[in-house]
Amino acid sequence: MHNPGKYNLSLRILHWVLAFAIVGALISGFVMTSYLVPPLKFVVYGKHKAIGMTIGALMLIRLVIRMFFGAPKSQFSRLETILLHVVHSLLYVLTIGAAFSGYLMSCSGGKAVSWFGIFEFPLLFPQNPDIAKTAHDAHQVIIYLLACLIALHILATLKHLIIDRENIFRRIF
Repeated sequence: MHNPGKYNLSLRILHWVLAFAIVGALISGFVMTSYLVPPLKFVVYGKHKAIGMTIGALMLIRLVIRMFFGAPKSQFSRLETILLHVVHSLLYVLTIGAAFSGYLMSCSGGKAVSWFGIFEFPLLFPQNPDIAKTAHDAHQVIIYLLACLIALHILATLKHLIIDRENIFRRIF
């Protein structure tokens, strides 16, 4: 049975799976581009891409589920509710945008995207170095914005827990 004060169970599960996967993708992306050298760099790139495609697919599934089940009634002020909707919407858009820009970057760079060595995603976009560069630049901007929004999301949660003394985790656990 659905508790009106909680998100749907599938949304709660996807929230935490995606939270860990997104943080893992952000960390692996930073480490692989800043510190690793071949051949380890390319191994991590492959895992990063597979995780990114998984995140993109799960976010689309989460979006569909969210459209059907919605969110629990807000317990926050009008301003906080508006900010919550804006931040959540941007988290969805940026996460899907990060997955898409990464995929576009790989396709237009002529590089296959394998899902953990089990299968390869089709290259739906032609090889084009200009598009690959634009997708790369977009990917970087998107992930930095996403990291900032995740930090804001966590800080807002801490504000509600510590300052307002509201146990908002009950909505998502």
